[in-house]
Amino acid sequence: MTATTLQSLDVCNDALILVESGQINSITDPSTPKEVICARMYDLTIADLMSRHDWTFVNKLRQLQVDAGKTPDFNYTYAYRLPSDLVAGPFAVYAEANFDTAASDYRVQDDYVHADYSRVDVLYRASGADPSTWPAYFRAIATVALASRLAKPIAANVDLQEELRIEAFGNADGTGGGGILQTAKRLDAQTKPVRSLFANGDPLTTARLGGLGAWPYQNYKLPE
Repeated sequence: MTATTLQSLDVCNDALILVESGQINSITDPSTPKEVICARMYDLTIADLMSRHDWTFVNKLRQLQVDAGKTPDFNYTYAYRLPSDLVAGPFAVYAEANFDTAASDYRVQDDYVHADYSRVDVLYRASGADPSTWPAYFRAIATVALASRLAKPIAANVDLQEELRIEAFGNADGTGGGGILQTAKRLDAQTKPVRSLFANGDPLTTARLGGLGAWPYQNYKLPE
């Protein structure tokens, strides 16, 4: 198994190894009590971890596609549909593949960017739900944190639950910022650009009022 093939099921089965339990076959179509528990605890764990830090790996730069079936609003020429995995943003909009300066003449309405540009790229926050995009440090905290949630309902081992939570978060109730989580946050911070994402105010609000005037990710590496 490689990082490019990592799936949610793999994360669950790795967590089950930590609680010394047998493997499962599915969490997308659970058919056993163990699979149901894993599916529910997996979603809860990942949502919780995503909320604990501004993870850089969930920020994406993507070219949008024109929706030919959508009539552009505000007298613009094109209506570009925003990515389906967007959970925040767009933080910046770029026109005609010019990534030196963010565009300003556009409007964001519902699930669309309306503009006159023949090409539009956006920087945005993705859901982060796809484990194949996770760096090793996030996979580590996700696995141990999930194992801590599974230790009691699956292995009936409260002592192991406490041990795993301390390993993951630095304390037994899971509210801490130490343990593997602290290491993951530190490693993730090393990849952050110098400038703050919100250096120019709330980028979503700014975009809706007419666009961003500056590139908030000066050191952002464009995907190949």
